[in-house]
Amino acid sequence: MQIVDLEPGQVSEIYKLHREHRGLSYRDLSAFVLARDTQAVLVTGDGHLRMMAEKNGVECHGTLWVLDALVDAGILTGLHAADALKTMQANNRWLPKTECEARIRTWKP
Repeated sequence: MQIVDLEPGQVSEIYKLHREHRGLSYRDLSAFVLARDTQAVLVTGDGHLRMMAEKNGVECHGTLWVLDALVDAGILTGLHAADALKTMQANNRWLPKTECEARIRTWKP
């Protein structure tokens, strides 16, 4: 993770996009513009931002994808990932229930 400065043209575009997409914050739109312009993956759980990204050809993923990647890379054990997922669900984080249950069964023997 790193801090990146936006170019003046990008900042202007973010303000323009905000007028068109009132449901998205300046932070959301900054992440979108930066991901698009650097061909980075956008990670978000926001449905509106995800639809906008996909419509504009920006690769976009959510929490489950991040957990899958951490487990696959051996950075996080399946047991810890399952516990993290259960904690997120217990704290009212919206995640697809069926997909979460499948991962928990796979990760937690």
